[in-house]
This record gives sequence, C-alpha cells and structure tokens, in this order.
Amino acid sequence: MPVSNRTRIDARKKADCQRVLKRYADRISRGVCKGCGGERENKDHRLCNKCKDRYRGHALKYLFGISNAEYNKMLASQGGVCWICKQKEKAKCGRLHVDHNHETGKVRGLLCSNCNRAIGFLCHSPELLQRAIEYLKTFD
Repeated sequence: MPVSNRTRIDARKKADCQRVLKRYADRISRGVCKGCGGERENKDHRLCNKCKDRYRGHALKYLFGISNAEYNKMLASQGGVCWICKQKEKAKCGRLHVDHNHETGKVRGLLCSNCNRAIGFLCHSPELLQRAIEYLKTFD
C-alpha cells in the first residue's frame, strides 16, 4: 500500500517537533535561561533574574504604561503590601498585581491576587461592592 504525501509530511513534522522539544527539555534541565542562554539562579524558572526583570519591565510598559521603577515606587509607597488587605502577595509569583481602570487604563494601585480577583468578579463596580458590604453586614 503506497504511503501518501500527507503521511510523510505528518511524520516529518512530528519528528521535527520531537527534536525541538528534546532540545528545549535539555536546555531547561541544564538550567539555561530561555532569554539570554546564561545560567539561571532558580532551576524551577525559565528565565534568569536579569531577564525576568527585563521582560517584566517590557510587560509593565506595554500593558499599563509604567516602568519597573514606577512599579517599585508604588510598591514602596504601599509598604510592600496589597492596598486593600495590607497583606503580602502569597501567590507563587510573589508580586502584587497592577490594578487599573479597564475603561481609561489609569493605574489605581497594587493588589494581591485575591483582592484583584474580588474586584474583577464584582465587575469593578462600586455599587456591587457596596451591596456586597451591606450583605455581609446583614448576616454578621
């Protein structure tokens, strides 16, 4: 039974993918940074600390229009804790989230993941938040 061209192409693609995945897995297991190729300080992360800071800075500028220095200044002004609950971030990343107005894009402050999600689940609505407060006080 003749082998179709499609089968040959699929087999080649699969072999190429396996080679790339093996190379990537070898690189990760050796502790090589995905960004610069240098050695990583933490073998559980894909990037070294220098690349993490650089990529974080690019993301902050692109998403929120603030620099790493501005983020750090906001963090220091909040005492390194969430603006709402006054707790340090407990999530794996260990960094507070930048809360912003989705309509205007204006940055409001830094929140832990729980407070950030709570505001998101209430659709960033002060009216809904006030009703939630009234609800809690009613049954307290």
